[in-house]
Amino acid sequence: MVMPQETLTDTRAVEPSGTIPANTNTRQVVDVLVVHGLIDQFANSPLKDVNSGLAGLKAQIAAAAVEAVTRAPNGETEITAAPAIIVRRSIGEAISRGDLRPGQKLPGQDIILAKVWEPTNRNGESLGKTIASFGAPENLPGDPRTFNNNQAEIGNLVKWHGHDGWKFDSKRSGTSSYEEARFKGYQDGSAIGNWGVPELPVVNGKDRDGKTVGNPSENMLVLSRGGKSNFKNFITSGSGDAKWSQSCTENRNYPDNVRTVLFPDGYVFWDLKVIGRSCVRPSVALELKHLII
Repeated sequence: MVMPQETLTDTRAVEPSGTIPANTNTRQVVDVLVVHGLIDQFANSPLKDVNSGLAGLKAQIAAAAVEAVTRAPNGETEITAAPAIIVRRSIGEAISRGDLRPGQKLPGQDIILAKVWEPTNRNGESLGKTIASFGAPENLPGDPRTFNNNQAEIGNLVKWHGHDGWKFDSKRSGTSSYEEARFKGYQDGSAIGNWGVPELPVVNGKDRDGKTVGNPSENMLVLSRGGKSNFKNFITSGSGDAKWSQSCTENRNYPDNVRTVLFPDGYVFWDLKVIGRSCVRPSVALELKHLII
C-alpha cells in the first residue's frame, strides 16, 4: 500500500528561496509547538535568556535544513535564505485548520479531496471510523466501459497518480458484491490507500435511497460545478456515455445494478454491471490520521 510522505512545510512559515523537492522526507523535524512555546517564554525573560533560546532554535532549524539538502539529489537544491520550518501535519489537522478543503489537492500529490465521511454497508452498519475520500485528477483512461470492466481495469493500476489499484476478489472477501467487499477492505485496511470505484456519496453526496450523506457540498458532482475546484471540467470526452460517472453503490434488491450519475445535471440512473457503459473517476480512501507532506 502506498502511503503519503510524513512531513509538511507549514504555509505560514518562512519560505526558502531555494526549493526542497516535495518528496524529500527529512528525519530531523522542528516541532512548531516548540516555536510557540519559546515565544511565550521569551515574553518575560531576560535578554540573555532570549538570545540563548533563539540560538538553540536557530541551530535546530539549520540542522533540519541541512538534513533536507543532504537527502536531495546533488546539484538540485541550494538554500540561500532562512530555511522553512518543517512540521508534522495529519490530514485531519489540515482539514480542521482549513488548509485542505474539498476540491483541493492533497499537498505533495495530485489527488483531490472529495468527501470526509463514515461509510456504511448495505445493511446500515457503520464503518466505525471516518475516512477522507480523494478523487483522481482524471477519469480512468480509455473509452467508457461497463462497471465490471472498469473495476477490473482499476484493479490493474500500478502507481497511477501515486497509488495502486484495489483488486476485487470475491473468494477472498467472501462476497460477490463489489460494494460490500470494498467496505470490508476499509475495515481490515486492505482498501485504504488504493484506487477503487467510488461509492455514490462520494460521487453525488447521496445514498442508494437518495438521502444526503454528510456535508452536501462534499462530493464530485457539486465540486465539478465550482470554478475554483480541481474537479471542474469533469467531462473529458465528447461522447454521451462519458457524461455519466459510475459508482459502486448497488441496488439493495438487485445487486447487479449500480448507480451512475449524469454530469453536471445530477440525474441518477441504475445501470446493469454487464451492459451499461460510462466513465468512472477512481477514488482512494485515506484515514485522517495518515500524515501528508
